[in-house]
Amino acid sequence: MRHNNIFFILIKSKSLLSFPLFSSSIFIFLFFNILLHYYQSKLILIYISCQ
Repeated sequence: MRHNNIFFILIKSKSLLSFPLFSSSIFIFLFFNILLHYYQSKLILIYISCQ
């Protein structure tokens, strides 16, 4: 829980978001998370339909 709180504080602080590298790393992190969830659900659906 503590780690999550730190992460949200980092996102909310606008001074850190003004740094391009930091903000882009957050977007990349979120993008990969969404991709992972999407492909995971796709693979599960394919696996179920093949059985």
